Amino acid sequence: MENVKKFSPRRLLQIVVAILLALVLVACLVVLGFRAYMMLPVTDYYLASDREFEIPGLEEGAVPQGFCHDERSDCFLMTGYSASGKASRLYMIDVESGELRHSVTLLEKDGGDFTGHVGGVAVFDRYVYVAGGGESCLFVFDYQQVTTEGTASVIGEIPLSNGKDDALNASFVFTEGDRLIVGEFHRAGDYDTLDSHKITTQSGDKNNALALEFPLRADAPFGVAASATCAYSLPDQVQGMCIAEGKAYLSTSWGLSFSYIYEHDMTELSDEGTITVLGEELPLYAMDSGSLVEEYQLPPMAEEIVMLEGRLYVVGESASSKYIFGKFTEGKWCYSTDLDQLREED
Repeated sequence: MENVKKFSPRRLLQIVVAILLALVLVACLVVLGFRAYMMLPVTDYYLASDREFEIPGLEEGAVPQGFCHDERSDCFLMTGYSASGKASRLYMIDVESGELRHSVTLLEKDGGDFTGHVGGVAVFDRYVYVAGGGESCLFVFDYQQVTTEGTASVIGEIPLSNGKDDALNASFVFTEGDRLIVGEFHRAGDYDTLDSHKITTQSGDKNNALALEFPLRADAPFGVAASATCAYSLPDQVQGMCIAEGKAYLSTSWGLSFSYIYEHDMTELSDEGTITVLGEELPLYAMDSGSLVEEYQLPPMAEEIVMLEGRLYVVGESASSKYIFGKFTEGKWCYSTDLDQLREED
């Protein structure tokens, strides 16, 4: 019978510790490699950017989506839906300090939890607008409730549908001055828009999504006029839009692919004739290669964006518990970027 070599308990412990240390080392190398893979291609972005605040709600399961600046409170408003099916939430972040002022649980009209896939967020007068995600509407909340209380109930809806063959699935929303722009997200096979929204622009680009511009009026129901004034033809995968100093900025992202910000000159948008949407014939203008001024590569999963005092603020969803990988990069932070410096870095 062959002799079987026996190990002392101490020797066995040493072997186990060595194996565990090796596994930890391998895990660290994998994380470092992944971090490098995700961050090195966007080094210029980080060099031109500053950390502003840690995105709230990540540890409680929030998946960040909407983002806007409220001048009255000098706060950023951010929406997040729950990956586990709990109530969606809205967060108010102080611009100067970057601290969370408070968060709000969103409720349905009847007081039940609002568990919808909240999208973009914007503010006007007495109202806070939240894009309905896959639903063709903007949900309306009371500004006073949102900014002072721990819960806020839906007080109404702004419909964006004229039947199943004439609707806009609201993904993002933006307000500026006396206008509101609400737009949809297109990705072939996953989030398809209506065929009637798809055009080939004068520059030869295939644009598959639309945004509609509505007048804002304090005396209108929920502050938004019933009829749109014009439509914008958009590229694929737009997560957010903002307009500043005659430039429109579109944030686009999908999955692990790098995000992009597309900067368009509003004076160079091509006139694409008219389009019939929500039962009305509207002037149609295209954001395409003909109006494109710059494009900037960003980390994956950028959502809505804000331009404030010449800097572009971006929130993303990569560090949420739904996707996780952003926890190992810089995904838990909102960065602000000096686009002039980013152009120079490029």
